Amino acid sequence: MTRGDLALAVALVAAAPGCLVYSQTRIGAPPPEHPEGHLEPGKTTRREVLARLGPPDRIVRQHDGALWQYIQGVGNAFRLRVEFPFVLTYPYFHYDDESVRFRVLTVLLDGQNVVQGFGTSGEE
Repeated sequence: MTRGDLALAVALVAAAPGCLVYSQTRIGAPPPEHPEGHLEPGKTTRREVLARLGPPDRIVRQHDGALWQYIQGVGNAFRLRVEFPFVLTYPYFHYDDESVRFRVLTVLLDGQNVVQGFGTSGEE
């Protein structure tokens, strides 16, 4: 491909009507980056967890306590569409990309409502 061909291709793409869309959706508040600063196994109580982190997004009751989960989801969507309406009756180029990431903090409470442990999963 010569420089003239490349310049012509760039000019055609630049002149073509198109659409570029990027969106991001967040669900839930982000769990703390370092939960060890907020939670101490064997000492932190249910009330203290509520005061520091707020109500959990999910509660799983167990025979002797409960699991509390704080969940944040982040979805990204990217769409690119290039059209040549005078030449073709359909999009010439179409690209979609979507991704979803979750961060979860799980807190284990015993039957006396004291934190026994916690863990995180997902992407930072």
